[in-house]
Amino acid sequence: MTNQGKPQLSDSFDVIILGSGVAGLTTALTLAKQGKNVLVIEKRKRLGGATARSEGMAWIPLSRQAKEAAVHDTQQDALQYLLSVSDKTNLKRAESYVENASNALDFVERNSPVKYELVLGSYDYYDTLEGALKGGRALRPLPLDALKSKFDLNRIEPPLPTTMIFGGMTVASKDLPDYMNMTRSPGAALRATSLICRYIWDRVRGYSRGQRIAGGNALIAGLIQGAESCGVTIASDVRPIELLKQASAVTGIKVSIQGTVRTIKCVDGVVLCCGGWSWSWDRRNEWFPHQDAEHHSLTPKSGAEGDAISLARKFGARVDQSPEHPAAWSPVSLVPQHDQSTAPFPHYIDRNKPGIFAVTEDGKRFANEAAPYQDFTAAMIEGLQKAPEKRFYLIADSQAIKRYGLGAAPPSPGNRRPFTRSGYLKKAKSLEELAHLCKIDEGALLQTVNTMNEAARLGEDTEFGRGSSEYDRSNGDALQSPKNPNLGPCKTGPYFAVQIYPGDIATFYGLSVNEHSQVLGEQERPIAGLYSAGSDAITIAGGTYPAAGMTIGPAMTFGYTAAKHILRRNADSHSQQAA
Repeated sequence: MTNQGKPQLSDSFDVIILGSGVAGLTTALTLAKQGKNVLVIEKRKRLGGATARSEGMAWIPLSRQAKEAAVHDTQQDALQYLLSVSDKTNLKRAESYVENASNALDFVERNSPVKYELVLGSYDYYDTLEGALKGGRALRPLPLDALKSKFDLNRIEPPLPTTMIFGGMTVASKDLPDYMNMTRSPGAALRATSLICRYIWDRVRGYSRGQRIAGGNALIAGLIQGAESCGVTIASDVRPIELLKQASAVTGIKVSIQGTVRTIKCVDGVVLCCGGWSWSWDRRNEWFPHQDAEHHSLTPKSGAEGDAISLARKFGARVDQSPEHPAAWSPVSLVPQHDQSTAPFPHYIDRNKPGIFAVTEDGKRFANEAAPYQDFTAAMIEGLQKAPEKRFYLIADSQAIKRYGLGAAPPSPGNRRPFTRSGYLKKAKSLEELAHLCKIDEGALLQTVNTMNEAARLGEDTEFGRGSSEYDRSNGDALQSPKNPNLGPCKTGPYFAVQIYPGDIATFYGLSVNEHSQVLGEQERPIAGLYSAGSDAITIAGGTYPAAGMTIGPAMTFGYTAAKHILRRNADSHSQQAA
């Protein structure tokens, strides 16, 4: 059940969960399946948080899907990879993760409409490190039909408007190659056209957006259906005020429901899954190394405000600031909207394609454009620490933009005119004109293009090593550039540019927790009755982002382990009482 208007909530539950993303809903589903009376509280009016906006990918070693595909993997290899990416990775939590991740996913799939498929083409990002796997650990949720399941999409956060097409059509990642190859493959054109026709039919029937949903929307919708079928109460538009404590244990929470303050007690504890602190200005100013520069988070603006940290600190909880980076970085561009606002667009797949490259306003490249988004954005942030007003651009020629698009501007046969009219996409007949339009150093830009064209001819980037790793190459286009799938010439006008900024998809600094997801206080002792998972808890990989799905996978897994620990603790208590 969920609130309609003012929610009618009882005064007591077994467990109270703050946050309705994948961590909170997985925790709720796991507990409710064992008979627990569970309340999920969401501060925003719509459910799902950052998860709903995401691709929904999950990094799950040794999944059922991987075993069925005969992927050779071991827990020791997966653990070694996590330890290899950062010396700040916590061993016990990493061990807990690789031991429980596949069980968590199996549980979710058995007890909800959520179904995942293996993405063999998604490599661990640092494929030369010990334990890395070249495909076999990343999975994505299958699309869901909201009409068939009678699920009201108005209940959940929609995808970012910049990632939908035709004003409301979700593009599943598995279908993206068909859209990008419509002009090169009749089969791709047919498949993409059939999906577009389905979307048009949904709109003709009066729906505000397409009813075939994918990615994080499919994950959240499926989890909500699974949780509510087990009796979980889900209440949105409920703001947490403070945690309640009796003796030395957390025993409830005080909340505000449409201006009315309520006290809700719990028997077995509170689980904090609020979504981190990406929109907490105080914490950004304290923890981001580029405080004076523009930063644009992809998380919901009024959701990730650090509520969990504020609530838990009053109980002596520690915030772990040891990770290498405070957040999971992502490059973004800002797309003008009809209401004069802007919406962010994440640059995951265009940077690494032939004929596209990145420069600052000085006309020079600053990083390997095909590097993982964490590393690419870290290079931007390093530059901003020295010059907060520095500007960054992605550049493409007409051949590249026709094949791959640029940012939110689609590839052919998509319509790019609205993006040029709004000023989002800069277009010029020549490189000199483009440099003038974007205020980029003209001479340096021309030299950079000449250098990139020579690198494309030779198939080698001697400056930043673009295309030198198998991860880089897996995200390029071997059909277009067989020598080096990430390098292509930039020599056919007109030319295009999109300005990009540093952003994030989640925070890494978080509440210190143990392998059971218990929040730790003084002397690393667990605070009784208080748990945390998702972006509210310290990251699993030491402040790195080593593979696709490294926010969703840990959130699901540690929500599951938190629930399992609550259930074990409850069972032990009953056994002691019986004795």
